[in-house]
Amino acid sequence: MMTDAVIIGNSNNDNNKPTWVSICGNETLKVLNKKFPDNDEAQNKIRKDSQEIIQKCIDPNGENQKNGLLVIGKVQSGKTLSFTTVTSLAADNNYKFIIVIAGITDTLRDQTVDRLTTDLGITALGKFSLYMEPTEYEEGFEYRVKDDSTIIVVIKKHKTHIDNLKKLFQRIFPQGCEEPTLIIDDEADQASLNTYASKGEPDETSATYQSLTNLKNSFKKMTYLQYTATPQANLLINTMDEMSADDAYVLEPGDKYIGCDELFNRSSQTISLISMDDIQLIEENGTPESLRKALLTFYLGLSEHLLNIKNRQ
Repeated sequence: MMTDAVIIGNSNNDNNKPTWVSICGNETLKVLNKKFPDNDEAQNKIRKDSQEIIQKCIDPNGENQKNGLLVIGKVQSGKTLSFTTVTSLAADNNYKFIIVIAGITDTLRDQTVDRLTTDLGITALGKFSLYMEPTEYEEGFEYRVKDDSTIIVVIKKHKTHIDNLKKLFQRIFPQGCEEPTLIIDDEADQASLNTYASKGEPDETSATYQSLTNLKNSFKKMTYLQYTATPQANLLINTMDEMSADDAYVLEPGDKYIGCDELFNRSSQTISLISMDDIQLIEENGTPESLRKALLTFYLGLSEHLLNIKNRQ
């Protein structure tokens, strides 16, 4: 179990060296110890990735500046855990606001709130204050702005909620917010980009894109951190576009990750081919042994997953 703060660099290559050095403090150590209590190797990997990401973001203790970073991870490879750990690092390194734009559905927003609350150990008396889709005149928000807490805001990627948040910050900071801020755009390829660009209409912008742009312009010290597993559109947009990132980071999945490369590879050890005889038996209303084995494997895997969730709670 980790107990000491850790400082790391990015690379021996001068071009890749971070402009500032982050500290892995109490909030991050709590997340790592909760998620991987007996696995130092897993803790070291997620800590290293997360510190390299946060160090590509703006220096929270430096001058006013803004930048963008695109984080690319494979499907179901731990992107949520990544930005949760990055959020804890942001808190450890004096970021005041972390805004999470959590997809376009209530389900994704609620899942994100649940994950952040559980993994960060958010309580009424803790380091974090969490707000879900605050209004322009959100009760208690200004009080939290003035205290030592780190404020997390979770909203759906919807014009109304984005505009409400922009109005809230512009009301409190009419000259622009100079508090260090991290905006995390989950599933950044979805709805965030300007859909009018492909139609050859340079003077038109899609509603969500324009709202996100207006929100970004409310901050003077901010990083816009985009997460996606399908980055093609994000990488191919005009480099002068508001959503064009200044840098990118690729998350490598852990050793136990099973993705498309394994599932759609006939030589993979993780799949079993079904014989034509078994398929014929199914068509004749029979039950081949391969089907029984597949069902047993599914139920055993599901049972282990449910037990792990119960144990974590």
